[in-house]
Amino acid sequence: ISYCGLALRHVTKDFKLQNFILGCFMYDMESQTAPNIRQFVESHLLSFGLTLDDSKFVVTDNENKMRAAFKTGCIRVGCSIHYLNKQVEHSFTSTDIDHKPVNCHTAQDLFERTKRIVAHVRRSHRQMKLERKLQTYSDTRFSGAFYMLEVFLKVYDELPGVLNKHFMDDFVSIDKELMKELCDFLELFDRVINDFSEEERPTSDLVIPYRQLLIDHCKINRDDSVGLKELKLFIGERIKLAWIPQDEHYIATLLHPSLKHFDTSPKDKDKAINLVKNELLKHVPVVDDTSQTTATTNMITKKT
Repeated sequence: ISYCGLALRHVTKDFKLQNFILGCFMYDMESQTAPNIRQFVESHLLSFGLTLDDSKFVVTDNENKMRAAFKTGCIRVGCSIHYLNKQVEHSFTSTDIDHKPVNCHTAQDLFERTKRIVAHVRRSHRQMKLERKLQTYSDTRFSGAFYMLEVFLKVYDELPGVLNKHFMDDFVSIDKELMKELCDFLELFDRVINDFSEEERPTSDLVIPYRQLLIDHCKINRDDSVGLKELKLFIGERIKLAWIPQDEHYIATLLHPSLKHFDTSPKDKDKAINLVKNELLKHVPVVDDTSQTTATTNMITKKT
């Protein structure tokens, strides 16, 4: 059974942001093709007296069927949280992406061993002996890898008391220092995702500065471990390739009083200025020079 959640964000004339949860609806179409998804969404919007058109923005995840479903008849904006979370997910769980190998073997080995131990402890009900409840990994939860590793690290020294010999082999193979490095590295990603999830204000103006912040965060330092270097290299490149800002993000950043100087990415400022100019020109009335000249000539003739 699949479900589709619909939410509405509306900015009032006095620039107040309003959030409405329209509902979480059971998907009852025969297949999840792009036309069916579009029809399903439009039918539920219509029940609220809402319709899509070229002036409406639609934010969705970035799967191909969602991109195709909202390609026309609205302005689709890809969800930045989804873009970001997917790249972190790939770094821990994928062997290849876009026909290229994911070279994060050290971090993936640690991740898989941790996941096995967490599953065992929760299944055996031994976590009652731990100070914190271990978190299982879920690919549908944002920052899922970070939360699992973070809690595991906090109870690391307690775990030998609840593990049998089979899982102790996994445990002793986990590099605690590497796990701490990974948690420290991933913490910023979690903070960015939380900021993007803000419900009291629009966040499209944060996309460009935060994207650049994370790219800079992925720069390799001399004292980084091999495992962290692999992770940084992969995620940094994936952010550049997969998370591409849209025109709306450039415009929103330029219009923000504190971000308009593009301090984190100065090279993007000229593009943003041109985009804003083009948007303004769309709303400037077109003057018919021929009619204006004719009218002026007639006035001169009458005076003469």
